[in-house]
Amino acid sequence: MNGKLFGLSLTAVLLLASCGTVSVPKDTTPPEIKVVTENNQTLGTDSVTLQGTIKDNGSIKSASYSLNGGAVQVITLGTGGAFTVKVTGLKSGVNTVLLKVVDGSNNEKTFEFKVNYNPSLNDKTPPTITFSTPNNQTTTKTKLLLEGTITDDVKFKAATISLNAGPAQPLNVAANGTFSTEVTGLQVGSNTVLILATDEAGNKKESTFKINYDANGTGTVKVEGNVVSSNAGAAVSDSHITVDGLPDIAIETDSNGQFSLDLNPGVYNLNFSREGHAASRIEGVIVTESGTAVPLKVIQKIAIHALVAKPPVVTAVQTPVGDSMVDVTPGTVIPTDRPFALQVKVKAADESLSATSAYVTIGNHNSDMDPGLRFFNDPKNTELDTGIFALGGPIFNGAQGLTVLNVVAYDFNGNRIQKLIPVNVVSAPSTTPLGEGPTASALAYTVSTDLNLSTPVGPMAAPAANTNLFVQVRWNYNNLSGEPLGFRIWKSYDNKVFRPLTQVAGNQRTIWDSDPTLEAGKTTYYQVEAYNSTTNSYGKTTSTTPLDAFNVVSLGPDNHSTNVSVNPTLTWTVDKLVGDVRYFYPAIWDYPSQNSTCYWGMAFCKGSPDYMYSDDGKTPGLKRAGNIYSLPFNENGKAVAPKLQSYHSYTFALSAAAFNKDFTAISVAQDWSFIFLPFGQCNFGGPVCDGKLSTFSTGDGSN
Repeated sequence: MNGKLFGLSLTAVLLLASCGTVSVPKDTTPPEIKVVTENNQTLGTDSVTLQGTIKDNGSIKSASYSLNGGAVQVITLGTGGAFTVKVTGLKSGVNTVLLKVVDGSNNEKTFEFKVNYNPSLNDKTPPTITFSTPNNQTTTKTKLLLEGTITDDVKFKAATISLNAGPAQPLNVAANGTFSTEVTGLQVGSNTVLILATDEAGNKKESTFKINYDANGTGTVKVEGNVVSSNAGAAVSDSHITVDGLPDIAIETDSNGQFSLDLNPGVYNLNFSREGHAASRIEGVIVTESGTAVPLKVIQKIAIHALVAKPPVVTAVQTPVGDSMVDVTPGTVIPTDRPFALQVKVKAADESLSATSAYVTIGNHNSDMDPGLRFFNDPKNTELDTGIFALGGPIFNGAQGLTVLNVVAYDFNGNRIQKLIPVNVVSAPSTTPLGEGPTASALAYTVSTDLNLSTPVGPMAAPAANTNLFVQVRWNYNNLSGEPLGFRIWKSYDNKVFRPLTQVAGNQRTIWDSDPTLEAGKTTYYQVEAYNSTTNSYGKTTSTTPLDAFNVVSLGPDNHSTNVSVNPTLTWTVDKLVGDVRYFYPAIWDYPSQNSTCYWGMAFCKGSPDYMYSDDGKTPGLKRAGNIYSLPFNENGKAVAPKLQSYHSYTFALSAAAFNKDFTAISVAQDWSFIFLPFGQCNFGGPVCDGKLSTFSTGDGSN
């Protein structure tokens, strides 16, 4: 019986029954669904618990729910129609839970419950970055392909990439989390790539990738060298170095002009370029398993015109054979028992220039000022042609066996080419018995920046802009049996490991070392070896420690001063005191200085000093107060006259140098009278001398 009739009295029922069939009212009222869980909320979990009640004025036939149109799940009702259901499997974003209730009369009631699932709300785990490209690797290229994956347990948002703390750039990550990007602009040495990944919850993850860019190459042999503006000249920093056939090598010299390449054994051509400088190129550098025969020394001059910085081209190195000229090729045999005929031709790479000079010698020479044979070109000729000449005598530098023919050439712009051709020097065995090893001495010369020294014209020569530092190595070798085949000069900075510097013929007794690695205060050791074809004899090691440079910064009387006393006190100031003792040669020249008539001090006129002043107390007439020196004119009574003439002009020229206590090092500030420098002349083909001069005029002679 329908429960809805339970409310009628029995009497009423009987009355109705007595009247015949009774029509019962149809139930059209749907059930009532009341959900107490907050609707339209946002959760950080993938489930939601719904609570509420379902009521009906009759019976409940069924109660169910579905998630996002999925499978229908039964709702179990408790006392009073209460229910609790846990809906799981929410998707990210808005979810719809549809509740459906049917009563006994098939009346339906639905209720939509909305819930927004944001997985990031409870996400505390950052993304994971994995590199598939090997980390901490070395490359010889300026770029590297970097690949990997970025994953997140909830939802990945974005990633950026940066190189060496530079600006971050967006990193493109595929839907499956993979990425592939080319890292460009690597710097020489260590590089750090930083990837920053972020998920939707804001969790961040950083991961670094290390790349070592070795622009020196990946060979097994270290090849070292220096680039300088001239022999004993200034270091050329930031010179760009490339190697023919190895495009991945592109390095620059450091602040000391030094460079290092990693090459495999072979033969290489090296190119050197720098803004404002001429081009320089070395062809035929031989690299063995032990390196090069000597460290490379490259001359790169300041260009006259930067737009034509192209090295000259050696178009021919030939020797006559019969009526023909044939190329000197690697392995060419050069005998020493007779002159070897040779012809060299050089052209400038730019048509607007002409080759100016060429130099030919035998052997690997590092920092040796000996240029070999010299040839000069008439500027009107585009090509320098040495004509046929003969190699012989000292030009072989004591070489025997495998060595190189060394050709150096310049053009009018200062562009330089050095071509090395492996040759075999064949001579009769030298069996002269060797005596005791050579007795050597070394004298280091430091030349002031104000002096501007250039050695006699040679393949390394060019005006130097900065401090010049070179060492003269001399040796005695007394052997009644005769001269050796040659001498090898060895050099070390630690007195343990010696490297070859150069080799010279057996009749030579002096070499000049202008290696750019020479430094003031750094002791350099030398050893001279005499050798013949089968044996050798080493001398004792000698050493020198170069001094720092110093300058004369002022003279008195002042330059262009007038009314100067005819008995003046000469003064000068040095910028610093170097060495253990300072020597000075003051000279007064009768004006004009170009005539250089010697008035006090005959060195300029007669070629040798007639006196010298030092600050070690041995010449008491010279006074020093700090860095300031003073000396009365004609202190030693050797002037042409006891006093200067009145109303007359003179030049005060000072030569100044410092020595260490054992006289193995000298620092020359200026040398107007050719007292200290070993070259013996100034201007016009020799060292260019400069420094402080004072030209002054005397007064009426009253003082």
